[in-house]
Amino acid sequence: MTVSHVAVCTSFRESPDGQVCEQVSYVQANLLAPGHVPSLLGEFSQEAFNIGFLGTLMMFAVGLTIGIVLAQIRRMRSR
Repeated sequence: MTVSHVAVCTSFRESPDGQVCEQVSYVQANLLAPGHVPSLLGEFSQEAFNIGFLGTLMMFAVGLTIGIVLAQIRRMRSR
């Protein structure tokens, strides 16, 4: 990241075409390299989806297995 001066509009005025910038000031900002921008804009990540989906399936399987084991233990105690 590099620190640069970026123009920012601080005051707008209405016009028939919409809003027009009336006053510009410069502020320091950290600029990202072009390769980093798509990940910040909500680009779909197949890897993140796979991790989340498989994690959800795994937790379901673990919960189901624990439930079955507990049910069998309760049946054995009640006999």
